[in-house]
Amino acid sequence: THFSFTTWANPKTAKITQNSPPPKVPKQQALAIDKGFPNHRSRNVKVTTPIQVRFNAKLNPDSINASSLELFENGVLVPGELTFENNDQVLTLQPYRNLREATVYDIKVGGGLEGRQTQRLQRETEWKFKTEHFSPFLISKSPHSIMDNPVQPLILEFNRPLKPSSLRPDEFFLQGKSFRYQGGLEIK
Repeated sequence: THFSFTTWANPKTAKITQNSPPPKVPKQQALAIDKGFPNHRSRNVKVTTPIQVRFNAKLNPDSINASSLELFENGVLVPGELTFENNDQVLTLQPYRNLREATVYDIKVGGGLEGRQTQRLQRETEWKFKTEHFSPFLISKSPHSIMDNPVQPLILEFNRPLKPSSLRPDEFFLQGKSFRYQGGLEIK
């Protein structure tokens, strides 16, 4: 309560009057995540993309540590540089190396973070995203000269596993000037 006092020479005649009620102190809200990037379950994320988390309030720098924002690939921590600008609401994690293509990653935000004027982050938060495929199945290896031997097999290796059901034999053939060479398709 807020009071004002007027005092006279005689303490017995002191006058006490109550002014307006004190200002209401707002209830302290909890720190929360406003936005995370990449978004939960997003696909085709670039392998060079930094991980960013924006909070609803400015962060207390003393509450930030190595486990405040982490990135995992198949349960293994991906090393990177965690950055935070003083008086900011954004944490950024830049992995030291490009992420792998076509891979699911887990982002984890630690529960010990605090805001400057807010309570602690209530709980750890996690979400996933998947990186992009650079291109359709790239051929990474092929024979140097395919016509050295008339019965020489043509062997192609791809940059990721193939689903046998996705291949149609009529899509793979060796084309001459005016005809296709006969042959079979085998997946190993």
